[in-house]
Amino acid sequence: MCVLIAYLLAWNVQMIYGAAAAEVLGVEQQAALRREQRPAIVVLGLLLCLLMLVPVPNLLLPALLCTSVCHLQRRGWRAMDTSIKVE
Repeated sequence: MCVLIAYLLAWNVQMIYGAAAAEVLGVEQQAALRREQRPAIVVLGLLLCLLMLVPVPNLLLPALLCTSVCHLQRRGWRAMDTSIKVE
């Protein structure tokens, strides 16, 4: 049950995680970043799920989801010390 809940919490973040770096990173690099940042992805999914339960701030959820996933990827790129050139 805990595995199912953790998967459901992180599912929305993981789906956008790959799409956000599709033009910049290869499939192997995306998978490596996703594996390395799995705990952060689960925590972000939990925070976003809790935000969904609050009536008015949940309207900001799509913007918060996109910006937080982009920030999480950028943090992962810097942690892995990769030389990614974005134009």
